[in-house]
Amino acid sequence: MSDGTPNLWERDHEITRLTSAIEAARHGRSGLILVEGPGGMGKTTLLSFAGRTAVSSGFRVLRARGSELEQGFGFGVVRQLFEPALALAGQAQRDRWLQGGAQPAASALGPLGGEDAPVGDFAVLHGLYWLTANMCASTSMVLIVDDLHLADAASLRFLTYLLPRMEGLRLGILAGARSRDPRRDRDLLAHILTDPVTTVLRPSPLSPGAAARVIRDVIGSADRDFCTACQELTGGNPLLLRELALAAASQGIPTTAESVSLLPAIAGDAIGRRVRLQLRGLEAEATALAQAVAVMDGKVNLAEAASVAGLETTQAWQALASLTAADILREEEPLTFVHPIVQAAINDMMDGAQRVRLHRRAARVLTSVGAPRERVAAHLMQTEPAADPQVVSALRTGAAEALAHAAPESALAYLERALQEPPAEEEQPGLLRSLGEVAMLVDGRKAVDYLTRALAAAEEAQARGEIADMLGRALFAAGRTPEATTVLTEAASRLDAREAEQADLRRRLQANMINVTLANVELHDISERLVSELREAPPEPGLGGRLLDALIGWYDGIAAVDAEAALTRTRRAFTDGILVEKAVATEAFADAVWTLISADQDDVVRMLDGALDRSHRVGSTSGTAVVLAFRGLAWLRQGFLAEAETDARESARLAESVHLDVLRPLVASFLADTLMERGEIGAAEQALSWADQVSLPAAAAQLYWTRISHGRLLVHQGRAGEGTEALIESGRRFEEYGWRNSAYLDWRADAALGLDACGRHSEARALAMETLDLARRWGAPRALGQALRVGGVITGREEGLAMLRSAVEVLRPSRAQLEHAKALCALGVALRRANERGEARACLAKALDLADRAGATPLLEQARAEIRASGGRPRRTAITGPDALTPSEHRVAVLAAAGHTNRVIAQKLFVTPKTVEVHLSSVYRKLGITRRYQLSRQNQLTGTAGTESP
Repeated sequence: MSDGTPNLWERDHEITRLTSAIEAARHGRSGLILVEGPGGMGKTTLLSFAGRTAVSSGFRVLRARGSELEQGFGFGVVRQLFEPALALAGQAQRDRWLQGGAQPAASALGPLGGEDAPVGDFAVLHGLYWLTANMCASTSMVLIVDDLHLADAASLRFLTYLLPRMEGLRLGILAGARSRDPRRDRDLLAHILTDPVTTVLRPSPLSPGAAARVIRDVIGSADRDFCTACQELTGGNPLLLRELALAAASQGIPTTAESVSLLPAIAGDAIGRRVRLQLRGLEAEATALAQAVAVMDGKVNLAEAASVAGLETTQAWQALASLTAADILREEEPLTFVHPIVQAAINDMMDGAQRVRLHRRAARVLTSVGAPRERVAAHLMQTEPAADPQVVSALRTGAAEALAHAAPESALAYLERALQEPPAEEEQPGLLRSLGEVAMLVDGRKAVDYLTRALAAAEEAQARGEIADMLGRALFAAGRTPEATTVLTEAASRLDAREAEQADLRRRLQANMINVTLANVELHDISERLVSELREAPPEPGLGGRLLDALIGWYDGIAAVDAEAALTRTRRAFTDGILVEKAVATEAFADAVWTLISADQDDVVRMLDGALDRSHRVGSTSGTAVVLAFRGLAWLRQGFLAEAETDARESARLAESVHLDVLRPLVASFLADTLMERGEIGAAEQALSWADQVSLPAAAAQLYWTRISHGRLLVHQGRAGEGTEALIESGRRFEEYGWRNSAYLDWRADAALGLDACGRHSEARALAMETLDLARRWGAPRALGQALRVGGVITGREEGLAMLRSAVEVLRPSRAQLEHAKALCALGVALRRANERGEARACLAKALDLADRAGATPLLEQARAEIRASGGRPRRTAITGPDALTPSEHRVAVLAAAGHTNRVIAQKLFVTPKTVEVHLSSVYRKLGITRRYQLSRQNQLTGTAGTESP
């Protein structure tokens, strides 16, 4: 037994781990301990013990419990955790906790003021992280969440966002969950269970000896055989053991070996039987109060529960005293049961009709006291449809409140229940449209269904066009491009281009149609016709015009039609900021950014930083995933592999959390290519496997990026022939779309080198020269330098050497440091073979420095080997000085030199304070300094942090 508490028999291991986790949190070694097991195994008792331990050790302890009723209540668990602490804090303390990056957290906590504009779900997640970090700054903190398997999806998403960012916070998270509960959110809980900071404890059943002690603690002396039988019947479950012993005592069953045969009859429902027997001995008011508390899910004050039960205040107090004495309710507010299994037993005593009546009464009571509309809606969700206009209104109001709190899953559930009520006939079209709009944020398949019905019900051309725009995107995401094309074409034909509002909507539909048909070979003629018609049209303001600029620019760029026109049009798409403000989660935004990246535009990272800044303030998870994916690609193309990997991995986590499957192939490709450049072949294979975990239509154009990356992976794995064939097959099929510009999808370089390595020299040279011609037409330094390098390697001799020199010169002034390093290395190899060893060593030394800065280990090792082969001695120490700083290190150093604290720097750069510490340590080492004030003396760190690479 541990610390004299009967319910903690044989739990020394769990107590040690929980206590150690609390102590580790004090020193910034954060983690999550999940106690998992069947009901009654002592999870709640262990968490209570841990909470008392933490409080006695000076921790701030925040508690919450998931519940079936509030599973659809957006950020319900988060509110339980933070609202009490915020309410108890003084105004100055609240202001400190909610300052800076924590401000958007207010949208998830408590009622919104009339002036508060809704913010995106990602902004709220990021704000909640900073609220947590701010609260931990002054006092070590423990979050305790019981019944995590019943937590709402928004709160689970917050935990998945928090866990990778916990390092360095004085924070521990302790949770309990039932194993294999059918009500649990498997996807989000799987993220939590598999996170590296999570430790799962699964308490074992009590041994026969411990079981006997539990039984004797409850009923006194008992025969060994009696205790053994109880242990076998309950599986060693501590709560069930206790309840079986109480049931036996209440029915006068002797605790002897002769009575063992009587135990099976009462073991199956020991708790329910005990509760029913106790309630029969109490006044009727006690049963009414217990049922009201059960229906309100054990999170209610006495006054509200009394109103639902139909009791006067005096009756309610007397009933509470009786229920507390009977070990059914705890003597505290909010009213809670001694165990969820007891609450379940009370619920089982009521039939469906009785529960529905009490839920309706609860909704009325909560409305009358001005409770949050989501609490009202949660009860209405448990009632039967009755064509009640007030119910429809309350559910729609609850949905609006859920959206304002950045909880679209809850909003969708409330609106679906409102549709079942059903609403009045004239209200249905608007409700269906609202359902479709919210489903676009949560479930694309449902969005298609609701928007299809909304479109059929809409009559006005403007309304039909707006619905069709959303439906077209939903159908495209579902791989149903022919249907999307039909919907968009029909809606656009009804709009009057002479009216400004309808004209802009028509342009939006045309942009949507281009996007949909571009990605399907069978529909390519439609996109080609539209692009041809609209390419020469005068520029138009508004979102529709910007979307067209983005997509036509992308089309002209990837098809290698007109490089200058493509870049000019893409630039125009970003002129007034409307694309970033309203369309950051769309394919048009991604395509426009892609064009800038492929054209080696210097300011693309800065522009993506601006979009990311907006996402952290008001943006959605989907939009943030898109921005991070393409910033990762930009870093990869510039050769900053650590930054590329960080962004790609975070994008993958976010995309998976919101089921943004359409982005998976691109993110996986960007990440795998980055990892291959770093020499992490196994991790690259895992990244591509992650993309295969969801099924997209076979004709989806995004899949070509993962196919090309897979071919590249085969080459890296030593399967050059197989990999080269995969590259060529996928690349040629990709070109069936009319997309010939390898600056967008880079397959030609590896394919040409693979052909050459396989002895197919004429084919290799033909492909290399074809690629060089396309690169010259496009004109971007990286693509041209790469084509010259590959052509030079394959051509050889004097002509090849000249091409390699040209590659180096083209790349020297560009930001493509990794490609520059490859060109230098290739030139160094060619010079060594030409017996120009001095020049070869100089080129290889520069390649070594650039490869080191990029983090490209295979290239680094190749350069070292070639230096040795040329008679040189490669350096072994890492490069130093300001030029050695990565972009992330440079930003941190500039802000630190300007006098900002680590916390402020972390908020400005959207990273964790621990990340800032790590970067500063690297900065000190590379600059040869030991103190923060010395940063201000580094001339190269003057100016603003910006987003430029050093």
